[in-house]
Amino acid sequence: MGALMADKSILSLCVVCLLGLIDGATGAAHAQNFESELQAKTAFRRENAECDVADLQVARLGASARAASRWREILMVAGKVEGCGGGNNWGTSVAFYDVGGGAATPVPHRPIGFAGVDSIQPTQVAGVPAISVIGRTWGSDDAHCCPTQGEEVRFWVEAEGVVWRVMRTWRASN
Repeated sequence: MGALMADKSILSLCVVCLLGLIDGATGAAHAQNFESELQAKTAFRRENAECDVADLQVARLGASARAASRWREILMVAGKVEGCGGGNNWGTSVAFYDVGGGAATPVPHRPIGFAGVDSIQPTQVAGVPAISVIGRTWGSDDAHCCPTQGEEVRFWVEAEGVVWRVMRTWRASN
């Protein structure tokens, strides 16, 4: 009976130690994610230094198998930018950074912006990890004050950088 109690105590001690290691590993991963996101947000603010920047959102974007050799860890940053160049210019800008090498390096992509972003969700395009951004943008006859178009855009990584495609559009209410 005493040997059984000793075995249970050792087993309990091992479980506690194992949980401590898991928590330590999880904590280190969270710290790394925080550092990567901070680097990307700092780079976004630097690139938009002439603007008031607010409401930054960050999402991770995986790479396709053929792009993984060039790009390591891609983060998308979407943020509201206002007053750029001293005018009444506003909207939501999107930028991409590879933070896998210890610094936030811009990833090439065709420029795109939104009047506002409603949601950012992970998805796939032809089996490749992607991000779906749903937001508002300006229709061809809209004044800058009043965007009336809703849009879903998907972003994914290829060897040349981030590519995107408008998946659907609709008339949005103001």
